[in-house]
Amino acid sequence: MSLSHSLGALLLLASLAPAQSSSLCVAVSDNAFYDTGISMGGPLLLAIQLQTTTPLNATRLEVWTGEYTGTSSVGIWTHDPATNLPGVNLGTGQWNMGQVNGWQGARLPAAVAVPAGTYWFVWGNPGGGQASVEIGGTPNSPAPGAQLYRASFDGGQSWNGGATGFRSHLWKLRVRCGGNPGSYEVYGGNCRGVGAYRPILGFSDAPTLGRTMEVNLVGAPPSTAAYLALGDSAQTWLGLALPLDLSPFGAAPCTLLCSANAFLPVQTTNGTAGVGLFVPIDPSLLGAPFFNQWWVANPTATALGFVFSNGGRGVVGN
Repeated sequence: MSLSHSLGALLLLASLAPAQSSSLCVAVSDNAFYDTGISMGGPLLLAIQLQTTTPLNATRLEVWTGEYTGTSSVGIWTHDPATNLPGVNLGTGQWNMGQVNGWQGARLPAAVAVPAGTYWFVWGNPGGGQASVEIGGTPNSPAPGAQLYRASFDGGQSWNGGATGFRSHLWKLRVRCGGNPGSYEVYGGNCRGVGAYRPILGFSDAPTLGRTMEVNLVGAPPSTAAYLALGDSAQTWLGLALPLDLSPFGAAPCTLLCSANAFLPVQTTNGTAGVGLFVPIDPSLLGAPFFNQWWVANPTATALGFVFSNGGRGVVGN
């Protein structure tokens, strides 16, 4: 289930000057299909070898992942032709990974100039998450389009795979170039309802002027009402300091993680739901922070009648 809503005035305006928009300059398996049977080991650095015929100005990197939490990273490394290994780390960004599978990633601290030729897309995974693979394969039967890859368990000091590396899976990845890309990540914890229901906020993509990103819900009771809170603060709401322990309000052990300037209502299907957040093409929104949390109706779980997900925080980009 997916609804489209405009963030509009719900976001805190940043009043920044317009800038050139980012573009998707590298897109490998840019879709929602993935091999559910492949997960990441680790913690490790996974390096995927790529080639470009023109120079790139990389500003954001993304992989398709989920099913785990923790700090994850993405970066661009040079290629050492003498060893056929990753060479120098040109720039790496980090984000707090969400459990729901989708396109996740990070802005680079500064734009990375990638010269034409061979380079490496390096994903630092905490271990246990969904592998960013569309089609799995084996060394003897690689997937069509499979890229060469290597792994490091010591932060890039050494790489496995011998002289030729591995080539079995078709990896999914995206590189954005130019502009000032947005960001989104999860934070905080959730609380359990009746039975095993524990609502989890997830996401796919990043908030971008003129585009829609998904904020998802899993782990909720089936066929129940859920409300996505849209807020401009994770520090205060209605004079109350956040995060707020909801035990005195009859919702132990839940925590309110963000303000609720507005709610977007949905009905869960098999315990899941989704909201598409469309960001208008309004330059004044560039750099605007916003926050989300799911309120899920569960009247038998708490006296307040709701249980709450973890939070999401985003910054609008272009």
